[in-house]
Amino acid sequence: MTPESDGRNDGCISSPLEIGGLLRSLYHRLDSLTAKFSDWHAITRILDVDIAARTFISYWNTNQIEYEAALDADPWIFRATTRGIRMEFPVGGVQSIVFEEKPVFQSRFQSVLLCRQRREYFRVQTPVPDPYLCSGSLASCERFRAEIVDLSLSEVALRMADDHLGNLETGSVVRDAQLHFTCQSPISLDIQFVSHRELNGIAGSSRFILGFKFLSLPGHTENVLQRLIARLELERRLMP
Repeated sequence: MTPESDGRNDGCISSPLEIGGLLRSLYHRLDSLTAKFSDWHAITRILDVDIAARTFISYWNTNQIEYEAALDADPWIFRATTRGIRMEFPVGGVQSIVFEEKPVFQSRFQSVLLCRQRREYFRVQTPVPDPYLCSGSLASCERFRAEIVDLSLSEVALRMADDHLGNLETGSVVRDAQLHFTCQSPISLDIQFVSHRELNGIAGSSRFILGFKFLSLPGHTENVLQRLIARLELERRLMP
């Protein structure tokens, strides 16, 4: 079972109170941030946040060359991840000050903070001897049927012996695709084409792996897939 990331929801926070609150949560949790300035990267930590002044203080052990590069750079880009949410925001006018008897950097946070939320899923391989199948109709009304190679709560990979689906444009949508699993009714989902690769087989034969992501996953369907994925992973672990 391999981890993958999907379900990203991007959003911007423009309230100084909210931005300050997020920065303060990084401070209280002792979370690390990445600061990028010019051609430099540094791992830093927030030491204090002043929401009223819209400033925060950060610190890392730095040499003189990094220190001078940091002061000359504008803007800086800060990135952090906390509780599955990746935050990114620029700052300008970074100043050197003394805080608790240490030289540190004081930055004024901007009016917009970008949040990218990602849900972590696991992808599990499906049975080979008795493969699961996916069937459906393209926008051209052409029918297809393919083996399911692996599966997660966000994506499905299909294996085909001919390449006619490889002509799909990235982003093409297959409405009401049917996922057929052993001993249960098919699941109907809208899937979107995201990737295509060729595998060379025996005696020059080829097979094609096509990746599709789920456009939506109703609660009941998600529960069915969760149980199926958990069972497949358990079976894999019990194999000698």
